[in-house]
Amino acid sequence: MEPTLESSAKNILPEVNIHIVGRNMLQNQLLLSFLKNEIGADGTYVPTVREASLTGGAENMPTNFLVIDTKDVEIDKLWYEIALWKKEVSGNCYLALFNVEPKLKIEKKAMSMGICGIFYNNTSLHTIAKGVSAVLKGELWYSRESLKRCLLEIRPLLNYNEPHLNTYLTLREVEILTLIASGYGNKAIADHLNISEHTVKTHIYNIYKKLRVSNRLQASLWAAKNLS
Repeated sequence: MEPTLESSAKNILPEVNIHIVGRNMLQNQLLLSFLKNEIGADGTYVPTVREASLTGGAENMPTNFLVIDTKDVEIDKLWYEIALWKKEVSGNCYLALFNVEPKLKIEKKAMSMGICGIFYNNTSLHTIAKGVSAVLKGELWYSRESLKRCLLEIRPLLNYNEPHLNTYLTLREVEILTLIASGYGNKAIADHLNISEHTVKTHIYNIYKKLRVSNRLQASLWAAKNLS
């Protein structure tokens, strides 16, 4: 089942570097070429996570996005390489996995490792482009079912400064936070509540500030613990 997050894969960010990681050179070239055309990004392909060399990271520099192929890869070894790599890099970087076997059920571990999205081995190129676009806009790319299932389970594995339960949220902010935790993207939230996307973004900014979180995953974890 494809995620229900809605987003356009066109013209999302002017400066994005896509790094396709994996040993299938032909496949990686094709995927990279497709994402370049759909998103308007620069990019490279490399065999392993450790060989991914990032550019930017400072203000006004490109955003980096690693899309990692999991086909014929030892998953435990991949987690180890990602953990080492994350200790050595800084700056604005997103990670996603593709060619994932659904039966592996790695969503919980992926979330705990800070992976922003998962693309299964039956995911189309157009859906991958749509998902990359959504992640670059600050969304998560997991199915709603897996997101709901994993949120409470991975909460102890994540470390962030959680505000007190008495944090004041308006009724509208609670509505939006609940939808975020259910896997809705900004457009879907706007359509559901009959408000503009700009208004949704303003509410999300205020929610993040009040909860002292920086992304949808952390906000969703807070909601799973405190709004259920």
